[in-house]
Amino acid sequence: MTPDFQIVAGDNPSIAGQLTGYTSIAGFTISMSIKENPTDTSPLFTTTASIIDPVAGTFSFPFTSQQTDQAENIYNYDVKVVDASGNTLHTVRRLMEITEPIT
Repeated sequence: MTPDFQIVAGDNPSIAGQLTGYTSIAGFTISMSIKENPTDTSPLFTTTASIIDPVAGTFSFPFTSQQTDQAENIYNYDVKVVDASGNTLHTVRRLMEITEPIT
């Protein structure tokens, strides 16, 4: 399977996303956990999305340079969406890639 996105090690990008099918995602918590292997019980790191426009369903995951300072590899990530009442609505498991910077 091809990774959904690529991050350069040591960079601090933001990855945008959108949830559709909801009147508003106000009060939702959307988190992403990065793991080397899908069966790992502890993630390398987790980031929580900032809601950009709750009515449009847009959000962005911020990454710090410390989080992305990982070895070049394809990593597994999980996205978990929890609504304002604490109900888990979605859990998605996919792939991302961290690459070495070009100097």
